[in-house]
Amino acid sequence: MTIWPATISRDPRTWLQLLPAVFAVGMSFFVVKFLARRRFKKFQRLLPDTLQLLSGTLRAGYSLPQGMEVVSKEIADPMGQELRRAMTEARLGRELEECLAGVSERMASPDFAWAVMAIGIQREVGGNLNELLNSVADTMIARERLRREVGALTAEGRMSAGILSCLPPGLGLIMWVMNPGYISLLFTSFIGNVFLGLGTVSATIGLAWMKKVITIDV
Repeated sequence: MTIWPATISRDPRTWLQLLPAVFAVGMSFFVVKFLARRRFKKFQRLLPDTLQLLSGTLRAGYSLPQGMEVVSKEIADPMGQELRRAMTEARLGRELEECLAGVSERMASPDFAWAVMAIGIQREVGGNLNELLNSVADTMIARERLRREVGALTAEGRMSAGILSCLPPGLGLIMWVMNPGYISLLFTSFIGNVFLGLGTVSATIGLAWMKKVITIDV
């Protein structure tokens, strides 16, 4: 007796036929996530330079909307793209703070949200906005430096977690190539199904624990 349907449990080749579809779905998810993460990191790296450039335009005598317009044309994408979209919305009648808040929501950037909050508070109570922007930019640069130091210190742990996560399926694939009749018992027998399930659960718990250990919020 097995826990798998009788139509597929007797033929391990059926599982191999499903692997390309599973791989394609998984890869599409990871590719989209990777591209979104890369865009977010580039946005974050450009944020201090954007604030410093905006501060320079304010010292040169530009108003905040004018300075934002200049910065949106000078700074690289994706920051420039998002700022140009925000300025287009502002020209259509939306409040500038709301347009900038929309950028922080689309990019899921708390640092940009803090900068927008600082700009909003300054416009309400007054003060020297260019000095405020420089202070915010310096704080972000210091936080990014600390984040990179933490990343360097946890690199060994991340590499170990990656190797350990690839080891079980890699060994299983090697054993399938060398002796398919031996490893096919994991899919065709009840006790094999049990061990396969326990191994998957144990590996998932171990990887989640390692991720928790090496993840440090800065």
